[in-house]
Amino acid sequence: MNNIKRCWKYAQGVPSKEQISGIHGISHWKKVEEFGHKMAESDLEIDITVVSLFACFHDYQRIDNGRDFTHGPRAAEAIAELRDTLLGFLTDKQFSQLTQACREHTTRTTSSGDITIDTCIDADRLDLTRVNITPDSDKMLSEKGKEMAAEIAQKAGNVFNGNIIQHIEQNILSRCSDIDLAVKRINAAVKEAELRKLDTLKMFVISSYACLPKQDIFCDTQITNWFTNDEIKELQQILDEYKEKQKSQSPFVQILNQIFYETDIDSANNS
Repeated sequence: MNNIKRCWKYAQGVPSKEQISGIHGISHWKKVEEFGHKMAESDLEIDITVVSLFACFHDYQRIDNGRDFTHGPRAAEAIAELRDTLLGFLTDKQFSQLTQACREHTTRTTSSGDITIDTCIDADRLDLTRVNITPDSDKMLSEKGKEMAAEIAQKAGNVFNGNIIQHIEQNILSRCSDIDLAVKRINAAVKEAELRKLDTLKMFVISSYACLPKQDIFCDTQITNWFTNDEIKELQQILDEYKEKQKSQSPFVQILNQIFYETDIDSANNS
């Protein structure tokens, strides 16, 4: 068994059974190592030994899977006690990089000036999708981290959109009394939104709800999980203004009025 495998085996024996199988457990550690090694493929200055050790040690002192703000410094303190034993094979530079990365992985907001440390911290943040958070490239410390975060965000956006559309089709349209008419109205509304350079996904969601007698987005837990609170309020306000036939400056409401109160839906669809 090589040195890194020994460290991983040791680290796995520290957290509780619940913690080791949770969102900050072994599956996360492996993903952090994977991200770190991928980043190192384009930069030979990144020390993959430090990256692999950071992966297994950065969360191993967590008390639980909640908001344990001091687990990073505790990890740094804990591995300091291993300097002359389990981690005796590391150079002083490697050990310093490992302890600093563990200590600062939840708090550092700017580059450390050390590409290995920055890579460790970025690798951890790139795995935020496991808790339904899309990595923010602005919060990455390295250029490679920013690039990978942007790629992940783009893919997540595609999945996000697809999930919303599938949810609408299965749970909203199925409740419409006249599905064919609903589809015509939704398509017309989305097309008009596209012509006006508006957010077509929001228009899709809004127009879908407008097909229902009761238009309350707040009751849809799936939608509320996918959008921010401010976005949900905006969507609901648009629906309320439409439902109450208010004159509104919102282009979304204007489109709904144009499409849903048209007597000839087909002509609206071809506008």
